[in-house]
Formats: sequence, C-alpha cells, structure tokens
Amino acid sequence: MTMSRFLLERVWLLLIVLIAVQCILIRIWFAQRTPRSARMVCVGFVLLVLLPLISVLAITPREQIIHACRRLARCVDDGDVAAVGAALASDFTASDLDRDAFLFRVEQSLTRHHLDAVDLSAFAVSVERAQAVAEFHASCSVRTTDAYRDRLVSRWRLTFRQRDRDWLVTRIEALPTPFSPVSTLGDAFR
Repeated sequence: MTMSRFLLERVWLLLIVLIAVQCILIRIWFAQRTPRSARMVCVGFVLLVLLPLISVLAITPREQIIHACRRLARCVDDGDVAAVGAALASDFTASDLDRDAFLFRVEQSLTRHHLDAVDLSAFAVSVERAQAVAEFHASCSVRTTDAYRDRLVSRWRLTFRQRDRDWLVTRIEALPTPFSPVSTLGDAFR
C-alpha cells in the first residue's frame, strides 16, 4: 500500500494509527511534563483532526475510477442507456463493437433482461497519468420474462481515459470467471 493511498483512502486505518501515536505522546508528556512533550501532544491533536479531514475531502484518481465504475453500474441497473453512452469515449471499443453498436446491444439486452442489485467488489485499479484500468467483480440478479437468476457473478476490465475532470471508458472486456456463464462480452448480451 502506498503512502498516499494510506493517507487519503484508508481513513479508519489512519485514525487508528493517529490515536495510537497520540496515546504514546500523552504517555510521554505525563512522564516528562516538559514544554517539548507538551508541544508534541498539541501537534498530535492537530494532526488527529486535520489528516482525517484532508483524507475525507481529497479524492484520489483511484477513487474517481471506482466511483465511475459504480456510477456506470447504477446506470445499467436503472436501464439508463443514455447515461451509459455519456460515460463512454467517442473512440470506445468492446470486442468487435464500436460505441454505437455497443449501446444498441446494451439497449437490446436491457429490454430482454432486468438487472437488480448490481454490486461491484474486489477492485484492482491502476492509474498512470491520464489513463487507468479497473478490474472488478460484478454480481447482480437477472430477471427475464420466463426466468430468474440470483447472484450472477462476472469479472470485468474497464479502460479509462481522463478528459478534463471526467474519466471516460475507452474499452470494456469481460474476463473469464470460474462457475460464471459470462466469460466474454457476447455472453453478457445473450
């Protein structure tokens, strides 16, 4: 875990460490009662307030990518094809589909299948400059007019490019997952 990820993304872990350090500083101050130990306790209290506050307010590129993935999942869950299209770059590709063909297939699929309780987990995100790749597990319930499948699990890889402050999807790939009927993007459109 990098230092920036620890400081900016793991607020509870940061709080635990800061509280432990503050307890040690207070113990030192009780033992010594010097001006220097008193200053250390004061600085510790300031850090105990400021660092978690900064951690909550600062959003890292990794967190932005995870938010973008979750927002896209909500759009699919809601059946909002226009919002899905807004999240895709103009040069988007998926398998052998361009952006328009992909959106057409998504719309067809969402009219035949209704997704409920879409949940994303196990994120692996790498960000380099204005490019990012996110891999994650997705699970949902799928209803059709004649069938119901509870907790369909799949794994996905999304490639992003940053445009201004937004991250747009440039590529979507379905990854093989054990015991899942979705191993390619074509399987997701059936």
